[in-house]
Amino acid sequence: MFGDRLAQNFLCVIRIFLLLFCSVDRILHIMITTVRPEYTRRGIANIMTGRMLEVAASSRCSLVVAVSTSTFTQRNKINRFQFEKVIELDFENNYPNFSSMPEKTRKAHDKVCVLAKR
Repeated sequence: MFGDRLAQNFLCVIRIFLLLFCSVDRILHIMITTVRPEYTRRGIANIMTGRMLEVAASSRCSLVVAVSTSTFTQRNKINRFQFEKVIELDFENNYPNFSSMPEKTRKAHDKVCVLAKR
């Protein structure tokens, strides 16, 4: 995916900050939530996210962090699962190859967001 390295570097900085300054001792990091196109619109990503939150609770994680480039996933995690947007970084101004991305991808993945849930 375009911008994965940028997103991962971005997350590393956030995780270090959280561990050092926010009294967080255990973090569950959701790397990617995706479903093959032929299986979308069936609630599979919601089930996966719900199960990840169950794992976090049973593992006594004090924070769940997700990095998302998909506007749909960002909205879904915020509205359905009460994640909070910690930081947002737009690709157009921060990713040098943004203009070479296909237009459909640029529209659906125009920014990277770090989302968190306590």
